[in-house]
Amino acid sequence: MQSFGFNHLLKHMWLALLACWPLSACAQAPEAPPKSWAVYYSNDLPAETFLRFDLLVFDHQAHPTLRPLIQRGKTVLGYLSAGEVQNDPARGYYAELDQLDLLIKSDTHHTAVSSIESTPVDIRHPEWARLIVEEMIPALLRQGFDGVMLDTIDSSVALEEKDPVKYAGMKQAAIHLIKAIRMNYPHIKIMLNRGLEIIPAIEQDVDYILAESIHTTYDFKTQKHGLVKDSYYESIAKYLKDAQVRAPHLQVVSLDYWDMKDEAGVKKIYEAQRKHGFVPYVTHISLHQLTPEPK
Repeated sequence: MQSFGFNHLLKHMWLALLACWPLSACAQAPEAPPKSWAVYYSNDLPAETFLRFDLLVFDHQAHPTLRPLIQRGKTVLGYLSAGEVQNDPARGYYAELDQLDLLIKSDTHHTAVSSIESTPVDIRHPEWARLIVEEMIPALLRQGFDGVMLDTIDSSVALEEKDPVKYAGMKQAAIHLIKAIRMNYPHIKIMLNRGLEIIPAIEQDVDYILAESIHTTYDFKTQKHGLVKDSYYESIAKYLKDAQVRAPHLQVVSLDYWDMKDEAGVKKIYEAQRKHGFVPYVTHISLHQLTPEPK
């Protein structure tokens, strides 16, 4: 495969900037936050089931029909793993990345909600940026998605924190990647899952922060749900609200996992997240179920 450097990527970024000249033309105006949102990684339910939600995140392969939702004015984002790749040939890029020696196999692990193993990608390599900007995102947009939900960025940042020498530059590469996406696609919607460490650097470049599991915890061994310490939750909530002050267009949606039979517990989670001005969604850990808020 032909080598692809950041100079070429920057060329594409420059062309995107020209489309927005002056730069104020690309400024993101604050929008009314969605009243409700959901994330769902399956194609078992028909599109009409999701009409009650304003904002939706679907898997990029297994998802309901998008057209009825887009026609009704719903914002629909496609899942994109920006820091890891599943060890599954059916998901596309594992073999290609393996051949390029971009997989960090020493840190292979099971994903949180799947038995399929997932391996971190060395996102410092420009070929990874090229794949995302020139292949993965266009494939999503061709399906009709309004934009992307970037997941697993945390994995890259965590590697540098674990070994600052071996993985030096991972955090900066994550920042550059998000900025490259925004430069090349100034009008799509971008949601970042967590990525708390880099939010100050990219808060002007994304539309949504997905605050996953900032209030609740889940133990996969015991299959028990719990709440994080109040001090931690309040500190993260303040951190996100401070980002919204600096970037008024930025919207925060929260995602928590809970036993949906415990309606009282679910209601308390919704109340806590709304108290901070976030748009909450509480669901089953599998993300293969649609779980409306209890009345």
